[in-house]
Amino acid sequence: MGKGRQRTLCVDFDGVIHSYASEFQGATVIPDPPVPGAFDWLTRMVEHNDENGDTFKVCIYSSRSLHKGAIDAMRKWFHDYGLPHSTLDRLEFPTQKPAAFLLIDDRAFHFVGRFPGPKWIIGFRSWIKGGDYNTAEKRLISDLASRQCEGLEGNKCGCLPCRARHLINSESA
Repeated sequence: MGKGRQRTLCVDFDGVIHSYASEFQGATVIPDPPVPGAFDWLTRMVEHNDENGDTFKVCIYSSRSLHKGAIDAMRKWFHDYGLPHSTLDRLEFPTQKPAAFLLIDDRAFHFVGRFPGPKWIIGFRSWIKGGDYNTAEKRLISDLASRQCEGLEGNKCGCLPCRARHLINSESA
């Protein structure tokens, strides 16, 4: 094995690991079960060590992390729901968002060089509230397609609004 890199994964707790069906009830109150597959995925990530020696440091971060007793409550929740100790012992619980290779969050916008408009932001829904990536992505593409062409070639220049219109047209064909 080569000398690999350790990449930090910053994983949101509520809505990604904790199913968060009951809404927020306090920093130390965690009433809902895990999202299906979350514990298996966490275990795979902390155990990952590929042929290049690349590994992951998994940080569980939440807005609740700053509140007294919250990290202990999250650790207890993991324990109570049966996360293997070998996995739990390898998770980190920072009180500030760490510099990360990848952030996994149910309430994040995948920034690709364009800022979302107010209509898109107001319409955003976490997957728990019935939103999904494809719906959000389609709304963003639709928003981009409604913008003025940035080039001089009449909606065929390859600017972002023209590419969005092309995507919409190719999906409907």
